[in-house]
This record gives sequence, structure tokens and C-alpha cells, in this order.
Amino acid sequence: MITNSPKFVPGGAGRSLRAGGFGTDFNLWSENSRGLLSVVEHPIDAGILGPPHVHSREDQTSYVIEGQVDMLVGEETFRRPPGSYVFKPRGIPHTFWNPGGLPARREAEPAGGFAWLTAACPEASRR
Repeated sequence: MITNSPKFVPGGAGRSLRAGGFGTDFNLWSENSRGLLSVVEHPIDAGILGPPHVHSREDQTSYVIEGQVDMLVGEETFRRPPGSYVFKPRGIPHTFWNPGGLPARREAEPAGGFAWLTAACPEASRR
């Protein structure tokens, strides 16, 4: 249900998926922002590649929270330290990875959100 009220999500309270050194923490669902965006965090172990993919319905902005996260967007590679942003337009293949020796985290904010993931990932559970 789409709401029109403030939403507070304390750290560690979102739904979470983990697989092979890569995670997705669902912190804000599109239903909480009138369908405008979602906010997810991706913890990434050292040496792990995120799955290459394309968003057909939403543009996406990524922010590196900690560690080193490299991103391939179309044909362009970005080496991003903490505090960096990258905008990825819909329809452009992209992926990201942790080239460092320490864990990294990035935040992704897809415009329009990930409402479709609610049904696609029923195994997402509360941490």
C-alpha cells in the first residue's frame, strides 16, 4: 500500500538477502515514498562482483558508503571511493564490484523503486 506519511527505518531493521559474499538490505520500499524511489544497501565482500543487470523501468543513483566500489556502466568504468555518487540511466547494462581487500558497502536509490521485488523475492526476511 502506498503511503503519504514519514517513514523511519532504524539501521539493521530492513529486510535482507545474502548470497555468496553479496547482500541486499531493503531499507525503504517504493510504497513508502509514493512510488518515487527505494533505498537499498549492498554489503560486498572483498573480490565480489555484483550481478550484471539492466533496469528497464528505473534510473538509479549509487553512493559508496565505505570501502572501494568499482562500477561498469555501459562501456565506462568508474573507480569510486567512499562519498562518491554514480548515476545510471535506465536501459544501460551495469555492474559493480569490490576490488579491495576489505568489505565495502554502497547504497542504491532506483527512481520508481523496487516494488516488483516484493513479489519476486519472498525469501527476504527481517534481520
